[in-house]
Amino acid sequence: EQEFERIGGKAVIKVDVRILAATNKNLLDEIEKSRFREDLFYRLNVVEVRVPPLRERMDDLMGLIKHFFSIFSKKYNKQQLCILDSAFQILMGYSWPGNVRELRNVVERAVVLSQGDVIEPQDFPIKLQQLPPKTTVNLTPERVLTMAEMERVYIRKILEFTGGNKLEAARLLDITPKTLRSKISGAEIRK
Repeated sequence: EQEFERIGGKAVIKVDVRILAATNKNLLDEIEKSRFREDLFYRLNVVEVRVPPLRERMDDLMGLIKHFFSIFSKKYNKQQLCILDSAFQILMGYSWPGNVRELRNVVERAVVLSQGDVIEPQDFPIKLQQLPPKTTVNLTPERVLTMAEMERVYIRKILEFTGGNKLEAARLLDITPKTLRSKISGAEIRK
């Protein structure tokens, strides 16, 4: 009813608030197991938004990697960072069980630990270094990728994934078809 009284108080205080709650649990299962109150669920569950885990939306990965590299490059004053292809393949091939929070931490760690202006596999946690890359990019392992080259590689992968369907690729990349056409023609990206 958008009003409450403080404990021990007599005045009614009017409020206009919205509550945003998040969980990684299935609350209906939790209710059945008596680990979550059903009445609270129905009070909170006005609009439900499901955000799938990162492993189910790998098309977001490239944008997040670029975003976090940009943030942490500025924060730690390492403006001209590049990434080795082998390091990039590790990021693209990992399943990210810790979701976006884990990705953010891995990128921050890599930026902090990088010697000079190149991110290498040894800048990642040991568990990532020991995984074989799941994606393959036809570049030598010592090849350094700029952010623009990373984007081209990723666009090629998305085009392969969509079988060359540029409309679907643009949708997955969250850009307009015109922007995709511009990136393809300007960067020699072929399906």
